[in-house]
Amino acid sequence: MDRREFGKSVAIAGGVAGIGLLGSCAAWETAPEIEALPQIPKKLSESMYAKALQITKEKVRGGDTEVFFKKPFIDAAFSKNIFLWDTCFMACFSKYHLETLPVYQALDNFYERADDDGYICREYRQDGRPVWRKDHPVSINPPLMAFAELEIYSVSRDLERSDIEEEF
Repeated sequence: MDRREFGKSVAIAGGVAGIGLLGSCAAWETAPEIEALPQIPKKLSESMYAKALQITKEKVRGGDTEVFFKKPFIDAAFSKNIFLWDTCFMACFSKYHLETLPVYQALDNFYERADDDGYICREYRQDGRPVWRKDHPVSINPPLMAFAELEIYSVSRDLERSDIEEEF
């Protein structure tokens, strides 16, 4: 099945599921009650945040010990491969620690692998080779890189990174 056929199949399946969901929504006259989530004590919240930051710092990789990725970068660290989605979502947390976490290089690892036509694979092997062919149905990525860059920009206001001029 090629990418176009895969896309059609997903769209058709989504449409059928959506119609079914619309019917089930009609039965609700009012929104169901949702129980309030318990409040996390401030001290526990701060402790959890500090632990998350510590773990993230421990997961920085890259450098002389790496086969291909020679600059330090944040990584999900469950595989020697790098993953676009994981990297983009980690950027949402790491944006508050740009001075201590190599967020930009994590994203740059993907930009540097981009094909001439702009294709960026969702996963690269330790040696920099893409895992998925660009014509494979699972190789499609939503604009997560733009989302990650926008999240970082919301904190850094670094226009040089985006290579655009601010408009007023």
